[in-house]
Amino acid sequence: MSTLRRAVTATAALVAGGFLVGALAGAVASLILYFPANGWSLLTRSGGGMLVLRNALIAGAITGVATPLLAWVGLRRIAIGRVMTFGALGAAVGALSAALTLGPIFPTYLGGLTSPILGAATGAAVAGVLLRFTIRTRRSVSTEQAV
Repeated sequence: MSTLRRAVTATAALVAGGFLVGALAGAVASLILYFPANGWSLLTRSGGGMLVLRNALIAGAITGVATPLLAWVGLRRIAIGRVMTFGALGAAVGALSAALTLGPIFPTYLGGLTSPILGAATGAAVAGVLLRFTIRTRRSVSTEQAV
């Protein structure tokens, strides 16, 4: 398999994995955010399930883009599972915290989703930076000799 084909396959796997993990994190974050006020009627009333699905798709799209960027740019020596997991968790925490703190400030743009989208992107970036500087991996002997 050529190098380009391997890189494209790896990037597609990163996008798909990041999307799935991010969508799951987005759905859980939506349930955490909306459940206290609505209870189980959130999922049973008209449009409630679509609200959770919409938020899950948006979070999945953000992490689907962020995961390959984080993996290829700054986290090449860190395990892919860690990149996907921490990127999705960072996006979920960022979206939740931005929705709770900035939601009243930016309520009308993008159907009320401006602050969660910005928070998710910021959370994923912060998670990537934290991964980069907290998880150290060993370089191979040949890499150390070349430097």
